[in-house]
Amino acid sequence: MSVKRVAIHMLSDMTGKRSVSIKKTEVGKWLYRAKMTNKFTSKISYTDALTVVTYKQPKLSIDVTDILQGSDIPVTLLDNDEPIPAGTAEVLWSEDKVNWVQGDTTYTVASADTLPTTIYARMRYLDSDELAEESSWKETSARLAAAKPKRLSVSVTGVSKVEVGQKVTLEGKFTNPNSKYQNGNNVVEEWKTPDGQTFKGSSLSVTLTEQMLDKQGYAAFEYSAWLADNKENTVSTRRVSVKSWVYKFPEMKISSKLKYDMAPTTLRVALSGIKDGDYPGVTYSREWIYDKENLVITKDEGDTKEFTIENPGKYTLMVVFKDNRNNEQRIENTFVVDEQTPMNVEMTPKFSNKYMRAPLDVTLRSNIKLSHSADSIDTVTYKVNGEVIPSGKNYWAQLISGLKEKKYEITIDVVSKLGQRGSASVEFDVVKNAVPNCTLSYTETNLSWSFTNKCDDTDGKMVRYEWFINGELRNVFGSTATLSKNLNRGKQDIKVIAYDDSGDFATQHVTVFGPAEEASKSENTVSIPSSE
Repeated sequence: MSVKRVAIHMLSDMTGKRSVSIKKTEVGKWLYRAKMTNKFTSKISYTDALTVVTYKQPKLSIDVTDILQGSDIPVTLLDNDEPIPAGTAEVLWSEDKVNWVQGDTTYTVASADTLPTTIYARMRYLDSDELAEESSWKETSARLAAAKPKRLSVSVTGVSKVEVGQKVTLEGKFTNPNSKYQNGNNVVEEWKTPDGQTFKGSSLSVTLTEQMLDKQGYAAFEYSAWLADNKENTVSTRRVSVKSWVYKFPEMKISSKLKYDMAPTTLRVALSGIKDGDYPGVTYSREWIYDKENLVITKDEGDTKEFTIENPGKYTLMVVFKDNRNNEQRIENTFVVDEQTPMNVEMTPKFSNKYMRAPLDVTLRSNIKLSHSADSIDTVTYKVNGEVIPSGKNYWAQLISGLKEKKYEITIDVVSKLGQRGSASVEFDVVKNAVPNCTLSYTETNLSWSFTNKCDDTDGKMVRYEWFINGELRNVFGSTATLSKNLNRGKQDIKVIAYDDSGDFATQHVTVFGPAEEASKSENTVSIPSSE
């Protein structure tokens, strides 16, 4: 029987200590004993050997792979969230914490209708000494769950109209809500045609045939996508109907409208009956043929255009319409732009008196009719006997006042924004005013005098009278006046000034004597017309 010899090392740094603390940083087994010396007898003795075992203590966790229902669930045992090197550990797995199986650091939980709620694992490193026994084992667990698969969402892009005999080109696209799971990325895409054909993949390019069409001329195509391992729960389908068509060259129509019948004017032309894109692959062109010197484009919106036309005349506009299949249509539109008619200017006078005597006021009412509905008045000038007079903002009503005895010609000259000119004139005579013819008479009693100034105005009427007694203006304005003898004794000099509606006047005088002086004498002056 051989005996394994063990090397003994003296721990000199612990000499004289009754208790020691030793730290080990590596896995292994050590024997420790203390040597004791009796201080009285110097006898040496040894304690029993103490066995010290060190081992690694793992920090375990289980990584559960995200998985969809219906598949096995892989799990991995980690130490401190890192993989455990193969062949370095002893591992036990259990799905119920009762029955344990030996394995490596990976394990697969088999798919089942009812999964275990928890997976358990135990582990110890192989370099742990047997003396460590259960102390070197560590245990951990993790919850198990499998996600319910979700349906994919699908969409389709491509042509909506196809001519029979041409290619139908469609593209399918899916969105997969299960892509984050390990078994959620194997997607199958499929197309079905109306005549029963099946094509794998996202793209479809197939010739449209009569057999594919329904009674309304539509062909229904189906695009589907699903997870390869779970079609029933993940499949989604999008149905798209493609309209078939048979090409017919469209009939173009043209409409035009002149804003004004006479120059200058604006012409608006619009094409209808054409819609680009109605027939995929068919393109159209328009050629506009017209007199570019007299018709100038001011607004271009493709099939709608506006032209300005400055000159009168007969014009023709042609549009040539073509497709890329050698079809052609020509439409002509002929129209006439008239010349401008003369401007019509009328002027009506209204006089301040019917006798046409000076001073005369005249109000002129003007009526101006322009020949063009887009035209407007630029300037209006009034002239009296050829001399320009100031005019106000309201050109249609002009007042000219204070005309004296004379022959007059009043003219209105009008210029429009488009350069048209027009005029009108009125002639009349202003005659000299006739001075009123007046007679001053009076009657008297023992108490008073009664005066009457009788006037005749052949070209108007009397408007007021001024009475003066001994040079003093009295508050009397009519044609009669009464003077008290008791209050006015002695000589009384009476003067009356009579005014007509032109401002002209006539003056009369008479002198009477009151009670204080000889009453047999009286003086009467003859009425003399005056224009003072």
